[in-house]
Amino acid sequence: MFLPKSFALFAPIMPEIGTAVSTTATFFSHVCTFFAVRFQVSAFSFIVYNQSFVQLNYIEFNTVDFIIILNL
Repeated sequence: MFLPKSFALFAPIMPEIGTAVSTTATFFSHVCTFFAVRFQVSAFSFIVYNQSFVQLNYIEFNTVDFIIILNL
């Protein structure tokens, strides 16, 4: 079965990527819960904050992911 060269290149680090994504999502859920309870931060400002943090870590989420995380 033929696999693209890029897939073969990235296959060894895929578990690490999955761990990074799940860790980031867990971190955001804790942070979102903390700020929602303590400071009543609006969803819009929190999405902007999350986007800047995510870009810093080279992990991209769309707006739907942020809303799901905010609702945890």
